[in-house]
Amino acid sequence: MSRDYELVLLGATGHTGKLAAEHLTKNAPTNLRWALAGRSESKLNSLASDLRALHPDRIQPAVELFELEGPSLTSLAKRTQVIVSTVGPFMKYGTPVIEACARNGTHYVDCSAEIPWHKEMIERFDTIAKASGAIIIPQTGSGSAPPDLTTYLLAAHIRKTYSSGTLQVTSSSELKVQPSAGSMDAVLSEFDIYGSSQMAKCREPFALSPVQHRPLVRPPHLNSWTRLIGVGNDEYLGPLTDFEQSAIDKPLVERSWGLLDDGGLYGPNFQYDELKPAPSIWSAFTGHMGYTILMCALSLAPVRWLLRRNSPVAQKDDAEAAKREFYHNTAVAIADTPNRE
Repeated sequence: MSRDYELVLLGATGHTGKLAAEHLTKNAPTNLRWALAGRSESKLNSLASDLRALHPDRIQPAVELFELEGPSLTSLAKRTQVIVSTVGPFMKYGTPVIEACARNGTHYVDCSAEIPWHKEMIERFDTIAKASGAIIIPQTGSGSAPPDLTTYLLAAHIRKTYSSGTLQVTSSSELKVQPSAGSMDAVLSEFDIYGSSQMAKCREPFALSPVQHRPLVRPPHLNSWTRLIGVGNDEYLGPLTDFEQSAIDKPLVERSWGLLDDGGLYGPNFQYDELKPAPSIWSAFTGHMGYTILMCALSLAPVRWLLRRNSPVAQKDDAEAAKREFYHNTAVAIADTPNRE
């Protein structure tokens, strides 16, 4: 069945939505049939005008108004092949969008980073999406997508080169971004809505994987003592410590393990861990302690209230600050062979 659009961008006038719209304008095929969707017609028209100036020779996006609750969202889902959503926090606003896509065979992509919500969506809509043919892909933002893709490429290389599975992938990541008000709201709302107990369950090994699995061998730098003091050392990556994004990225990578041939591509003993580089063992330890204290503090409602009132997050676009943002990801993989190549 032919649909009006190939892609609809939800939340196009927000901070992340504008970045996505500009990227599509500059890089997507010029004949892409797409639309900008949101609640403010004036803001959408203003954005469309700005995009036209960036690339006047391409098909210009249409403007669509919708509400998260009501028939307009369902109608929009039926008229496009793919919805890309930047409307967060997703645990507050994303569920109706995924439901509309799952029920109407519309593919869905977002930039969420909310693992408990991700788990809830799998439990509620996975069967429905499979029946309609909808492909639902949360967590494709700058944080989670790179380690997931890197791990896949390493495992595929090992499978092709050594005809074996992958024993271990250790990822060293550095992320410097300007947090938006929406990003901070998502972090704090996660504790409010799901609580520490539910969040802890989502951090259990392979919590999102359709195939449950416990690795038989634990890498040397991930033993109990290492986890306690937060200091690891890799032969190739050097001193390592906690990476704040790991609790978000690791469940996604482990889910990919289960989705790809029921774990067959990566192998039965696959395990993944993500840390960040540390200048020294001492800085790794202090970084670990700081991260541990922060996580404990965020579990307290008064602390979250104070952060909402006083957090120095970005309230508006800052092009100069954005130019200084970066994400670096380096990973080392070990083949599940007798020689551990």
